[in-house]
Amino acid sequence: MSSSTTFMSSLVVALASTVAPAWADADLANGKKHFEGICAQCHRTDAEGIQGMGVNLREAPLVKNGSPGAIAKFIATGHGPTKEFPLGMPAGGGESLSATDRTDIAAYLKGLTK
Repeated sequence: MSSSTTFMSSLVVALASTVAPAWADADLANGKKHFEGICAQCHRTDAEGIQGMGVNLREAPLVKNGSPGAIAKFIATGHGPTKEFPLGMPAGGGESLSATDRTDIAAYLKGLTK
């Protein structure tokens, strides 16, 4: 095997090991439970959003195209008030969520976009 082939094989394995575990280890039932208990207040249980309160997460570019880490980070930090959503989104939806819970919610949401 050539050194370039070996390098490429190693790179693929390294990338797969850094990306796959975040989704592979996700507990969708836990994500759904937290979503319905916290996030649904503004995003509805079907994640289609409530005007003026929460965006339609089924269509949100971050959810459709984002990595689990990016989605989980957004859940962790939230956002300040905007013209469209004057209440903003509190960090963690106003709750103390673990990194695992945030990743589970992200994986659950990702599944709703398919």
